[in-house]
Amino acid sequence: MTDRIDKDTAELEFLRWAEKGRIEEVTDDDDDEGRARRTSKDRIVGAIQKGTFVVDDDGYGKMNCDINGTVVDVCFNRVYAGLYTAMDKKKDGQHMGKMNAALAALTGRPDTDFAKMHPADQKICQAVVNLFLV
Repeated sequence: MTDRIDKDTAELEFLRWAEKGRIEEVTDDDDDEGRARRTSKDRIVGAIQKGTFVVDDDGYGKMNCDINGTVVDVCFNRVYAGLYTAMDKKKDGQHMGKMNAALAALTGRPDTDFAKMHPADQKICQAVVNLFLV
């Protein structure tokens, strides 16, 4: 797939989205946390370049995701501490359950949607959650 947006513009869109979500700056730290944050940022910037992840006029991230064969709008516009509470309701060891609960809290969509999501879209969604967690 050809990039629709150049990397510099995608980086600026990422920064606009990150500022709206009050996400900490992604630095060049060479520890596990720094690498995880850079990987998540790079995944989102790549999705912005391809037009998969779009930052709207209000600074919220939006995606058209394949959920069980149907394309559905997913908007990451519900940034609040309920993200952590939703994850706490899952048992230890239910890593994907925790991730899907966090995504549901961020988007207002049922957590079962994320279990049915195409893996390529799921990776981008996980990158979004990771930036709020690390």
